[in-house]
Amino acid sequence: MITAKAYDVAASGKGPILTCVLDAHGDSVHTQSLGVQDPLAFRLEVVHSFTGAGSADLNCSTSGDSIDVNWIKIVAIRVGKLTNTPG
Repeated sequence: MITAKAYDVAASGKGPILTCVLDAHGDSVHTQSLGVQDPLAFRLEVVHSFTGAGSADLNCSTSGDSIDVNWIKIVAIRVGKLTNTPG
């Protein structure tokens, strides 16, 4: 199970849309938020079964004006048995 947490802050008050994707070798989840000038926390979770060493990436983009994504933390937790069911 992989969790990513970060804060976004818009450079201006115009409210650009921020889209972030947490991807673990094809298993992914995304979020969209409206950028604001006060820090706004967001969290994403995805599960993936790795057969060896691997990685998870958090990629973010905006619809216009820049948004800073700060204090990024990605944590992976090994679990004994987990089922990944589309929802």
